[in-house]
Amino acid sequence: MFRNAFNKVLVNSARKTFETKTPYSNLLTYTPRQHFSGVDRYLNRLQRPLYQYLIGANLVIYLAWNTNLVSKQFLYNNFTLSLDTINRGRFHTFFTYSFSHINFMHMFFNMFTLYFFGRFTEMIFSKKTLLHLYLVGALSSAFLIHASNRQYNNHFPTVGASGATSAILAYYILNFPTQPILLFFFPVPAWMVGALLFVQSLMMYDGRGGISGSGHLGGLIGGVAYFLLKKKF
Repeated sequence: MFRNAFNKVLVNSARKTFETKTPYSNLLTYTPRQHFSGVDRYLNRLQRPLYQYLIGANLVIYLAWNTNLVSKQFLYNNFTLSLDTINRGRFHTFFTYSFSHINFMHMFFNMFTLYFFGRFTEMIFSKKTLLHLYLVGALSSAFLIHASNRQYNNHFPTVGASGATSAILAYYILNFPTQPILLFFFPVPAWMVGALLFVQSLMMYDGRGGISGSGHLGGLIGGVAYFLLKKKF
């Protein structure tokens, strides 16, 4: 019941925002004619929404960490981001760490964000927009995490989709800054959530308390950059 009500609020809020910005009341159902790339054609052939595949990929890696089906050394080498993995030339971990969770609550909160805001992004914009945001957020987050690790000589590995989901959330906030988001069960404007996340990221930039502030900040920057590029082009 709560999920359906929350989804209805998101869709209605977006519809009102679009109707305020444009005289076309059917904008949400209008599909402009354009040349689709190979990525578009591939994504459109998916049998299920993209956000479900992203959540599924995260679940698979979480299960791999918490069972004995896959070597922990293999997972460390290929699904964590650290000075060690990068110094060994495992540059693919700039992306793969963002599908990796060891702790259940860490995964739950990231997937909760991906489910609501990723699904909304895919529904209102496109599958490709969601994919771009996830990967851009993961990469921009990874760059700041790596820079922070070098600055503080931190060899502790980083995992999680926090940077990717931060980019998705930032993109939503910039498109709908006045729409309400539940923060500790209280509705507040979306821009306020963004401001709080930004301040928290700066305060925890060096990774104190086990939270990668640099990762969250990098994801927010990635989401903002993607928003500005979409507006320009």
